[in-house]
Amino acid sequence: MRLSDPACLFLLIGIPYGLTLLFVTPPFQVPDEDAHFLRAYSVSEFQLINKRRPDTAGDFVPASIVQTAWALTADIPQHPERKTSVASIRQELHRPFDPDDRVFVPFINTVLYSPVPYLPQALGMAVARLCRLSPLLMMYCGRLANLLVWLVLVHLAIRLLPAFKWVMLFLALMPMAMFLAASLSPDAPTAAMVFLFIALVLRAGAGDDLPFRRRRFLLAVFVLGLLIALAKNAYAVVPLLLFGAVQPTKLGSRRQYTWAAVLFYASCIAVVLIWSGISATLYVPVPHANPREQLRWILEAPFSHYVLVVLSNLWHHFGTVLDTFVGVLGWLDTSIPAPLIHCYLYAIAFVFLADHDEGHALKVRQRAMMLAAFIAFLLIIYTYQYLTFTPPRSDYIWSVQGRYFIPVAPLLLFALSTNRLRITADDRLARWAPAFVVAIQAAYLGVTVRTLVARYF
Repeated sequence: MRLSDPACLFLLIGIPYGLTLLFVTPPFQVPDEDAHFLRAYSVSEFQLINKRRPDTAGDFVPASIVQTAWALTADIPQHPERKTSVASIRQELHRPFDPDDRVFVPFINTVLYSPVPYLPQALGMAVARLCRLSPLLMMYCGRLANLLVWLVLVHLAIRLLPAFKWVMLFLALMPMAMFLAASLSPDAPTAAMVFLFIALVLRAGAGDDLPFRRRRFLLAVFVLGLLIALAKNAYAVVPLLLFGAVQPTKLGSRRQYTWAAVLFYASCIAVVLIWSGISATLYVPVPHANPREQLRWILEAPFSHYVLVVLSNLWHHFGTVLDTFVGVLGWLDTSIPAPLIHCYLYAIAFVFLADHDEGHALKVRQRAMMLAAFIAFLLIIYTYQYLTFTPPRSDYIWSVQGRYFIPVAPLLLFALSTNRLRITADDRLARWAPAFVVAIQAAYLGVTVRTLVARYF
């Protein structure tokens, strides 16, 4: 394993980093992890579409699963003065698993997600269930499977990237990114797939050859595109727009490229529409939201009102989005020190300016597609939060979190890259890069662990 290779270095750091966070983070102290636990368990039993009730949505799951989730979530989220303990966690390790004693439990937010982003967690939990392990050990198996998928896919993405490998490394090792990867969150496999799709597209435009033979490349792009579109519909704009960044000559004749593009776009749009139709039947609005009235309000004055609301929220809450992008952990109530969040952003900026390869300059078409995908995703996220979580006619858009932007952050950075503003990289910088990365990440792992221990124990 060569330390000068960012892909290898990612595994060298990511494996102990992820395993440490997996066990240090208390069960169900990741945003919505209790609900992700219930959804992942239902997927592990091939309950791919959950059940709607008059005022709620959820499914029938073993009572022991629910009891474990409730016992360890308790009233800790949003209450920093409340703690958990190693003793309570150990106690739940011995709770017997009874698959036949079932209750209906609502999890109205996660029933809307397709099974795709829960496949790693569900696989780990299915193995644990077959071994008749306790519900808590089942949760840890789900976390471990999620972490392994993150490590493998991001490692492959960094390896395939023709440039910006160190930038991708720093984004993937952010405290928030690793915190999510070592949990049951569907954000981790979704981000990993988006990273890999970006790497495939950039690699295809970097040289004379595709990263794989043409048919294998198209198969990889199609499968990843469909999985991303199903994982979270908002991220579908990434494959839809980035496919246009692949040069037609790379896929054969203009006619072959056209047919491939039509099939790709039709497939991605179809799966988005199909799952949107399914999830619409399961949707339970939050008490203060009224999506129909909110949509009517947007359409009445989309430019004179709604665009101004989005721009105002971007301006006034930019700092909060950056903080939650890097290191506000737990249920958004456990932050690493603010100066260290800023320092990590400075480290990404330094690596961004130092990491370049003049032989792999991005073309205007690629930059335009990446920037368009980022802006489209930003508008979709703000609009979705405005429709589903924000009271009608409000000027404040609720619950926009920086972690949503982790998968698309490379799009903005790569689109804005330019050799004219870059720091000149010399041999000394290349030699010291691995040591710099290891030192930074070791320090942030220590700070993250200390923050979590102080908050929860």
